[in-house]
Amino acid sequence: MITTRRDLVRTAALAAASSALPAGAFAQGYPDRPVKVVVPFAAGSASDVVARVVLEKMAPSLGQPFVFENQPGAGGNSGTNVVAKSDPDGYRITVTASGPLAVNKTLTKNLPYDPEKDFEPVSLLSTLPNVVTVSAKLPIKSLKELIDYAKSKPGEMNYSSVGPGSSQHLAGLLFQQLTGTSMVHVPYRVTGQLVTDLITGAVPLSFQLIPNVIGQVRAGDVRPLAVTAKVRSACLPDVPTTAEAGLPGYECAGW
Repeated sequence: MITTRRDLVRTAALAAASSALPAGAFAQGYPDRPVKVVVPFAAGSASDVVARVVLEKMAPSLGQPFVFENQPGAGGNSGTNVVAKSDPDGYRITVTASGPLAVNKTLTKNLPYDPEKDFEPVSLLSTLPNVVTVSAKLPIKSLKELIDYAKSKPGEMNYSSVGPGSSQHLAGLLFQQLTGTSMVHVPYRVTGQLVTDLITGAVPLSFQLIPNVIGQVRAGDVRPLAVTAKVRSACLPDVPTTAEAGLPGYECAGW
């Protein structure tokens, strides 16, 4: 989701669909200088990748570059708050996720910004399903084996996420609710360290967004067990959906 303060010139949102328009064709001459983009997650994360791919395509239509700032921390709250407190002139925007904009308000006391009042949504960029992944070092090769393993070790299985309120965190909670398992949530600030610990088995389970682990899956370091969606992912066509893997009704995604 791209968001900015409420006074952002909304015609900027037309850039994605109106690439034929010449630079400077937007109302009030916006933008007439570079636009800063705060991504409240680490470089290389799913939010970061989506932001760069989409906005770098938009830049020629706007006639100005986007300058990216990665400000991770507090499940995305830190960077999102930076934009909430910025001047409402449209020159500092954020590409953020479901956690900071929809979930964290219910999880965090005294959230320093109001997702509904402090931002104006510009565009939904993508919806990404989670994929249940384990370290290749674990002797687990199916979703059923994961459930059996977790049930045999209540309170001992650790799973990782990029922070409270993230789709990974909530996917883990829903998984436990549906399967009757009990696991320990381990939040990370940086996706890179999370993936490293997933590979080594230090925290051997993660309900990750596909872009965060696709390279490690293809390298054989991480084993995908199921995609939490109604249909298989084109990125992982050989990986079953959760329904196909024996857990119908388990669907979740981040946006």
